Amino acid sequence: MQGVIRSGLIINVVEGAGGIIAPGPAGWSGPTSGLIHRWPLALANFVSGADDDVVGTDNITESGTVSSTSGPSGAADTARLFDGATGFGTLASSPLPASGPFTVSLWGFDTNAAQGGLSVTPLNFGTNANANVLRIGASPSNPFIVQYSGPAGVTLDASTAKWASSGWTNVVVTFDGSSTSQLFVNAASASTATGIMGQPSFASDTIGVKPATASFWPGALAQLAVYNRVLSGSEITQLFNAQ
Repeated sequence: MQGVIRSGLIINVVEGAGGIIAPGPAGWSGPTSGLIHRWPLALANFVSGADDDVVGTDNITESGTVSSTSGPSGAADTARLFDGATGFGTLASSPLPASGPFTVSLWGFDTNAAQGGLSVTPLNFGTNANANVLRIGASPSNPFIVQYSGPAGVTLDASTAKWASSGWTNVVVTFDGSSTSQLFVNAASASTATGIMGQPSFASDTIGVKPATASFWPGALAQLAVYNRVLSGSEITQLFNAQ
């Protein structure tokens, strides 16, 4: 599996709101203001069966078949590869702010599952039973979909965007804390939705699977990050180029 080569193997140490942020081995250089969680999902940050949250304390415990692979930068061992049948990760606590705005960014490599007619879910925060859920995924009818369900459920259906059939895709979801959500695919605006939305309650917060339907993600994930504010367009471009 190969991604687009954007940088070499460089070690960066950056200063964030909470102090020094440990680097991922690919030399991450994304925005740090408002950054509350970041999981490089790299082998160097995989400790005692868990993917280290290098900014906060919400480590991701892996289950099933998950292995190491090359990330978006092309550097070896800078992403986690999920087998699409048993592999997933469980967060220790809710990663999103209790209220207010947020931005979630994730890199994904879909090994042709969505194009093959399967429903897949690389990220699932919350459950439908808890009223609010933020879910990033894909299905045969929606090649790229972000669902933010709540009192007035919102779907960001990017009909013109989809997971790359080969290589990496960067996904960014923003919520202004009031009524507007936006989806960016590879730093380009793909969809906007308006509606009153609540924060997802912590329950079965996972990467690599939607627990309610066992919709596993057959592919790789890298550089998951959560902010407590809405990033600007230039900052979203900076995230895209951070690999």
